[in-house]
Amino acid sequence: MIHFLWKISFWTHIIRISLIIAMLWSIFEGNWAILFVIILTFLFTYIHLVFKKYDIIIPQVFQFIIIFFIYSSLFLGDINEFYYLFPWWDIVLHSFSGIALGFIGFLIPYTFYKIREFKAPPIMIVLFGFCFAVTLGTLWEITEFILDSFFNLNMQKARDLVDINGIINSREGVKDTMNDLVLDTLGAFFASVFGYFYLVGGEKSFIYKKLIEIFEKSNNYFEHKKEKFFNK
Repeated sequence: MIHFLWKISFWTHIIRISLIIAMLWSIFEGNWAILFVIILTFLFTYIHLVFKKYDIIIPQVFQFIIIFFIYSSLFLGDINEFYYLFPWWDIVLHSFSGIALGFIGFLIPYTFYKIREFKAPPIMIVLFGFCFAVTLGTLWEITEFILDSFFNLNMQKARDLVDINGIINSREGVKDTMNDLVLDTLGAFFASVFGYFYLVGGEKSFIYKKLIEIFEKSNNYFEHKKEKFFNK
């Protein structure tokens, strides 16, 4: 397990180093729009510190998943044109992110449910996770629109839409956004279904059981809140 976590930490640092190199290259080239996106990506690699402030420790596995998605989307996908080199890149990213966000959204109410700070039927817990994932997916599309508008990027595939007949296909940008939202929604739905069966099935769902075990073992939040609850 220690060796596995060391590998995750190693690749996280590799990602950060590659971003620092890209920053220096962007400064050398004078490409300030790209520099801003790279800095934004780099800052996202430390997003777990925000949760740590509230005594919620995101396990290294989940940290790496979040970092890798943002890195793959902003840095590899758009700046290094992986979206064009590999047509399946966007589909895989949004399908996977929908499932991951659905699970993270499930963990938020589940945390309070587990420590008995509130009671809620399983359907409401998974519904929160589903809405959380879809909302973040929507906010991501808004982020893409803002970056495209102010930094001349093409994350929504809405530029250079003239086809071989010289006709502008104005629906391509809309189709890209809607395809992303549909994939986010489907991923969130599947994550919610697994979460529901985990709650009503006596925690017999193998996938969720293993993921939540990783979360709980990496987190002192549960034990701290349980002690506070039972000592009232």
